[in-house]
Amino acid sequence: TSGAGAPAVAADADAAAAFESLATLQVGSFEGEADAVRGGLAQAGWLLDAPAEVPAAESLTRLWASVPGSGATSKHRLELLSIASSLVGALDVLSSDPTVAAASTRIGAPSNDIFGSPRTFFPVDITYTCRRAGSVRLAARFHGRLRHTSTSAPKVELWINKHCSARVRDGLSVGTSADALADVVRDGVSVWSTDTAVRRVLPASVSNLQLFFTLGAGQSASQHMDTPRVVITRLDRNLKGGSHDASQPRFWKRRLHAVVEMESQLRRSGDWGLAHSARDSNEVLTVRGGGGLGRGGLLQAASTWPPSVSAASALNMSLECINPGVALVEIELAPYPAYQPYRPVVVSFIKHCGTVVSGGFDIATRSLAPSAAAALGSGAGAMVQTADADLIRDGGLVGHLPGVGAE
Repeated sequence: TSGAGAPAVAADADAAAAFESLATLQVGSFEGEADAVRGGLAQAGWLLDAPAEVPAAESLTRLWASVPGSGATSKHRLELLSIASSLVGALDVLSSDPTVAAASTRIGAPSNDIFGSPRTFFPVDITYTCRRAGSVRLAARFHGRLRHTSTSAPKVELWINKHCSARVRDGLSVGTSADALADVVRDGVSVWSTDTAVRRVLPASVSNLQLFFTLGAGQSASQHMDTPRVVITRLDRNLKGGSHDASQPRFWKRRLHAVVEMESQLRRSGDWGLAHSARDSNEVLTVRGGGGLGRGGLLQAASTWPPSVSAASALNMSLECINPGVALVEIELAPYPAYQPYRPVVVSFIKHCGTVVSGGFDIATRSLAPSAAAALGSGAGAMVQTADADLIRDGGLVGHLPGVGAE
């Protein structure tokens, strides 16, 4: 009987030790403070019914956790770091809605900067990731470390209300040349919106697109930009053998309309970026970013306005066709960190890939009679009757060459 009760006694002792260790934990907003956790208990301003409010412009919260003891020697500091890991190392953050925001944590090196303090302090950073505009409740949980996993670990919970914003980044402009520094994005709003992409069709001959970023004078001195994200959506039907289909333009316009509708729903939910994965596996082209902002970077505000192209930061987009077809290309340009407080902006255009043949180009396996238009005097260059074109009609493939020796 005594042997059967030994594991339960050990577990109870383990839990008691964990509770005792948490009771020594202090957490504060500043080094030396204990306004968040004192004696293992969460304090006012960090409770479930009255959480700490973190505004959209704040992407990181630094807290200071402390444990008893002073690291007088490097060996002792390592021992304290081990103690802190047992107290603070089991720290996680839960989100009530990860589609709005989530958070990660990092524990820094121990510090004894406070003269005469009997405690060692450790910075604990909570870094927020906003995925759309809105507010979310987060719980930062300090767990007591248990040796027996069968028992429930005690924990201290700090409650945070994190806000994410969809503010427009005033002053952020993107253009295609020195004479048009805001024809793509103007004051943080896309001019190249997805619903107007049909106005911007890049032919097969265009393999590069250069964009120039500027930040208007009078704004903050700089703005970090995230690495551009690209989503490619095939619009045309992927017909076997390159067969011609007169309904293709209507088909890809319907697909474009479906994308616009989907993104409109995302905007209403506070999501101003792109979907987190490609919408179509049938890729037509690849897009790679280069230049000063190809991997994101710091955009400096212009000292004068209008700025020169030399003062602008460039983004070079390489467009490499890998299959014939028509695709919608969307590029997400996001102030970093996104929604803290500025929303991303999406610019869109349509790219043609493959040999482009103008309408009216016909090929046949037999002589072609002049068309009615030619008979009416439209000139020697008038095209033939399309009924006679049995290989290519009006620029589209309609037939195949017969086999050698075929009757």
